[in-house]
Amino acid sequence: MALQMVIPLFGSKADAKDLAITILSGTWPLNARQVFFIARNKFGANQTYQTIHKALMQLSEERVLEKQGKNYFLSQDWMDKIKGFAEDT
Repeated sequence: MALQMVIPLFGSKADAKDLAITILSGTWPLNARQVFFIARNKFGANQTYQTIHKALMQLSEERVLEKQGKNYFLSQDWMDKIKGFAEDT
């Protein structure tokens, strides 16, 4: 399995939002518990479950993520905006 890099989107250090986006960009849909365990076990993150859960809820409110039942995945609209930004840049 290839090592996945954390893409710093919201700051210089990998925070819970960065981790959630990175994790969900590779595997989806995942629930908060699954995101937490991947962040801890694969990336060595020291965030608590509550921090990860709060980040997922915030990203959902910001329409970066969509939620279906208990599972989260990246919003297609957000990904299209990122793609458009990259193409314009």
